[in-house]
Amino acid sequence: MLSIIIPLRNEIDNLENIKENFNKNLVNIKFEVIFINDFSTDRTFQKAKEIAQENINFKVFDNKKRGLGGGL
Repeated sequence: MLSIIIPLRNEIDNLENIKENFNKNLVNIKFEVIFINDFSTDRTFQKAKEIAQENINFKVFDNKKRGLGGGL
């Protein structure tokens, strides 16, 4: 399985494109995309949660601790 970790900070405008590109281009590959919200001040975390609820290959975590590795 291919695991892709994407940190997000105020990326609400890009999330749909990210989702569509991975779903379109990785059709024959078992994959997961892990979004890690990094203190966004817009609706990035909420949109990422919506994507994760609708797409089994996507997961989302909310970083609550500043510094490396706080998201997981």
